[in-house]
Amino acid sequence: MSYVHKIGSLIIIVIGSVSLLTAALLVVDIVRLLDIVHPNPTWKDYLEPLNRLLWSFVLTVIATILSIASGVWIVRGFYLNNSLRKAIDRLSIAFYFPHFIVAVYVLALAQAC
Repeated sequence: MSYVHKIGSLIIIVIGSVSLLTAALLVVDIVRLLDIVHPNPTWKDYLEPLNRLLWSFVLTVIATILSIASGVWIVRGFYLNNSLRKAIDRLSIAFYFPHFIVAVYVLALAQAC
């Protein structure tokens, strides 16, 4: 495994760990909030926020999968067709111009100060 793949794997592991920790802390906060609002909570009080959290998680997963699949489908469609690939390479130059304009603006501001 190359150095780049190791770094990529490490980034994925760190982001996943942070996401799981965030979800766990959110559940703990929900439980603490329910204990404050309802001193004697029932299972219904616990399940309603957790159902909302689960529904939100399911929607996020579905949206992410659809986004990745459509992105891969579009990119493969463009790069498998050589004439479109050349056109996209020419058009990608246009994406650099806004960065140059912002850099000139920042330099002008730096010189004005």
